Amino acid sequence: MIHLRTALLVLAGTLVLSACSLAPSKVQEVDARVAASQDRSLDCDAGDATRCSVPSPVLDFGEAAARDGRQLLTLIEYGEDALALRVHLIRAAREYIDVQNFILRNDETGELFLNELLNAARRGVRVRLLLDQMFTFSDATYLVLLTMEHANFEIRFYNPSFQKAKMAKHDWISAVACCFRRFNQRMHNKLMVVDDRVGIVGGRNIADRYFDYDTNYEFKDRDVAVFGATAVEMRESFDWFWESPKTVPVQHLRDVAKELLNGQHEELPDFEPASRLLPLLKRVDDADDLGARFIEPALEVERLEYFSDRPRKEAFPDDAPKKDITRELYDVLNSAQRSVVIQSPYMVLSKRAREVFAGLRQKNPDIELIFSTNSLASTDADTVYANTHKHKKRYVQKLGFQMFEFKPFPIDAPDFFPRWPELLEEKKRGITSKSVVSGDNSTIPMPAPRVGLHSKSFVVDGRVAMIGSHNFD
Repeated sequence: MIHLRTALLVLAGTLVLSACSLAPSKVQEVDARVAASQDRSLDCDAGDATRCSVPSPVLDFGEAAARDGRQLLTLIEYGEDALALRVHLIRAAREYIDVQNFILRNDETGELFLNELLNAARRGVRVRLLLDQMFTFSDATYLVLLTMEHANFEIRFYNPSFQKAKMAKHDWISAVACCFRRFNQRMHNKLMVVDDRVGIVGGRNIADRYFDYDTNYEFKDRDVAVFGATAVEMRESFDWFWESPKTVPVQHLRDVAKELLNGQHEELPDFEPASRLLPLLKRVDDADDLGARFIEPALEVERLEYFSDRPRKEAFPDDAPKKDITRELYDVLNSAQRSVVIQSPYMVLSKRAREVFAGLRQKNPDIELIFSTNSLASTDADTVYANTHKHKKRYVQKLGFQMFEFKPFPIDAPDFFPRWPELLEEKKRGITSKSVVSGDNSTIPMPAPRVGLHSKSFVVDGRVAMIGSHNFD
């Protein structure tokens, strides 16, 4: 009887979860309201082919790479550089901007990023913003204002549970209890593509702590800027997610639609960037600075490919991209003969991964296996680290890994975070980020931010490298 009752409860939960979509009549009503109310005016003359964009040596570099058939990329190690490049590319875009992220916070850097996207839309650039619903800003009124701001600007959420932007605590419990596999299918991608010429991919979400502006907790992360034809592959991957059955325009979410239909709404307030962002904004369009940071360090490689899992493999036709990132990772790892160097914030090796590394060790007893990850004191996910700690002896003694753990307050922090002196001064003055997420250190006052590793990369035999958003857990 207990098992039957549980099964009925789970079935009921599944039916509730499936039946939460907005009714077709409401969708039509919402779409009509949006079409009638969205701003369509342009800040740039419609006949201006440049869309009033800023001159960009970076986009020109990408165009030349595509024309000449060259494979070029630039590593972006520093958070402030990563933000500067994103802002510049938004200002330089002429045709479209596609952004895909797991997290976007409405803190100082998040609001700056959104404002720059809106400015691009007002110039006549098509802007598509695709976010995972679970950890992104979720205020229904704010989402209505963003939706109404301009017809060239569109936001969609991936896999929104209960078809809502904001989940109450009981929603989380219900989703986990009834449909964990469905609820847990998240979109962890971090991607930005502009005009089919330049793409950015890596570990960074959009929030203060990824760009060296969080005085409480900072991530050491890594992106790569890709120039040329590979940007097209990145845009095609974005398109598959954008059109996925699991992706929903935010105005079709129940709480957002209710807010949208229930009254008049003011426009978004005028945006004023935080004063500490002004030095960055002064240099984002400086040609010499852009050249020194992103063009001169560019590396030419023999082969460059973009891989991502599809959002829902069974929902796509036979001609959908077949590049599955997990399979590709294992294929590359299995080819190792001399060394594998991995950097990931979490080290949780599946049975399959352990078998791969054991096989590599058996084939090549002298192979060097190196893993760089977080320590308990630096991690933003202590429960995940608990799993690492549980199996650390096996990783080191049986598989032969050399493990290196990131310190929470490293003495060489200024080497990783060029804004370190400014962060210390800002923390002293009481400046804090509006975004409070996991990893915050609120119990032990310290004069510096705690830092953690968030980069996701590996190198095989010094010849093949992967940089992306794929954690090794």
